[in-house]
Amino acid sequence: MNFFFCCAISGYPIGIAMAGTTARIVIIKYFLLNVIHHVLFNRKGKADSRTCVSVFRLLFVLTPLLLSVTGCNLFQVLTSCSEGNFPVGKIISWYLSLFHHYQNDQMTHITYDLRCGGRDSNSFYQEISGFATEVNVRIEDRLGATIDSMISFVRENSLERPRSRAEYAVELLTIGMAWDRYLGAAQRTPWITTMLLQRLYNIRRSNQRLKPVADSLRGIISGRCIVPRIGAPAKDSSFSSDTLKLLIRWLGATGEFKDETRRMQSWYLFFKHQQPGYSGSVLKEVLAVFDWFREKSKERLGKYTTGVDSFLKEQHPAYRHREDVIFCGKQEVEYHLNMVGAEIMNRGFAPGYRKTTHKTLLVPGCMRPNDGVSCKANMEGMNITCTGCTPECRVNRLRQIGLLNDFDVFIVPHSSGFTQWLKRWENNEETGLIAVACLLNLVPGGYEMRELNIPAQCLLLDFCGCRKHWHPRGIVTEVNEQRLLELVQLAGHRLN
Repeated sequence: MNFFFCCAISGYPIGIAMAGTTARIVIIKYFLLNVIHHVLFNRKGKADSRTCVSVFRLLFVLTPLLLSVTGCNLFQVLTSCSEGNFPVGKIISWYLSLFHHYQNDQMTHITYDLRCGGRDSNSFYQEISGFATEVNVRIEDRLGATIDSMISFVRENSLERPRSRAEYAVELLTIGMAWDRYLGAAQRTPWITTMLLQRLYNIRRSNQRLKPVADSLRGIISGRCIVPRIGAPAKDSSFSSDTLKLLIRWLGATGEFKDETRRMQSWYLFFKHQQPGYSGSVLKEVLAVFDWFREKSKERLGKYTTGVDSFLKEQHPAYRHREDVIFCGKQEVEYHLNMVGAEIMNRGFAPGYRKTTHKTLLVPGCMRPNDGVSCKANMEGMNITCTGCTPECRVNRLRQIGLLNDFDVFIVPHSSGFTQWLKRWENNEETGLIAVACLLNLVPGGYEMRELNIPAQCLLLDFCGCRKHWHPRGIVTEVNEQRLLELVQLAGHRLN
């Protein structure tokens, strides 16, 4: 607040001490109105959440003290405030709504928030579209010939279904990120540790009874032997097929890069068939593009990930012996890479998705109140559908939107069950999926849908909050409904 406003506020105690009861009520009245009026009009109704909480403290800490000292009561003051033409009710309502929004921001902004302090994430989707195009142009300029060679190699060897050029571009960027961030740890981790982690990961996927034990052991080993080495400089950063193979094996053993390593395996085969020296020159370009991306993404997307650094410093140390210690310990640039990856993946999916005649929305369980503890969803085999038991439930709202716009809604309890959900739609060209997930889970889910040849689009949660990874009680998450309807419309259906 400015100097003159502070001076004016400081004069109130003097006036109160010298005035009678009626005058004291009037003085307190103008104290309240002056504080709110300053925020509303001096800032043109655009006070940010930090200003709101400062004003809240002034109003609700100093005001009771003044009332106590003067012997006045709040009813008298509010009655006085209601007199005249000053729009007190409107101002107080506006202020309380801002403070409520501030509380939501504080509660929900754990690592990322696509709303960036606003009421929705519309501006994010506009910005990520432009930035993803910029990233793709940059990679094409530096590595376009490499992508041409990779596409030819894939066709000649029938390795996989064709992908878009932009998807291969993001895969190269992912290799650059992994090489920069995790190669040092891969080179410093004893092979016996890597092998043990891989065995435990295989057990957790194949045996539900032993999964808790396997996860506990993975958490202990990761916390003690893996995480302390992450971020260490590589012993030898020069490219060789053996080094790439080592990195892929290490990433796969952690259990947090299953789909990324599958993609990197195709690049490993590609590099292995190239002339000596070619792969090293490509890696040099890849790392140069990644360095550019890290700096540029921080500048363009950093406002959406302001909570990552504080989370890693303040909360992540408590994850040391948890099985998700690596997943939750990802750096800000990895969030930005997933933002761009999700946008580019949607573009690659779009041609097949537009041809679908039916749509299905898959949403995570963290969108339900209390993380679904009191949810009365209907469960039939693998189908979990909303019954509308809680009117204010976000999933219930999406169900109602689906009824109006002809799409089904299913609840996926957690990403670990996502693969089983998907198999029913394998090679189904009639149904277009819209998969909702948090930022760190969405791109791996997109890779799975691509592997199963499912026409799909990805939709980010505006913020994370599930009880399994991010919050002890769970935070009810949200999606951008306008963006959802745009994806529904993309498939050629009329909206109601």
